[in-house]
Amino acid sequence: MDLNKICPQCEIKNSLSEITPEQIIQNARNLPFKEGITSSDEIFERRMTACRHCPACISQTTCIHSGAWCAFRARILQNTCPFPGGSRWN
Repeated sequence: MDLNKICPQCEIKNSLSEITPEQIIQNARNLPFKEGITSSDEIFERRMTACRHCPACISQTTCIHSGAWCAFRARILQNTCPFPGGSRWN
């Protein structure tokens, strides 16, 4: 066991002290739209609404099932919601 590894929860807390949830969402929203690659603003907002109300979204930023920031996951069109038992993005 590597004792020098940082706990994912601690790592998230440290990163959140440097960037706010609003900044994460804005940065994802600012990714340029590319047909077939990034989601439209409408799809992005719909996905983010589902994420904001999801019990698996911690600190308003991170999905506990994927470990990814929800906003960036929602902005990439091919991504799916990893919620066990089915997507919450439907």
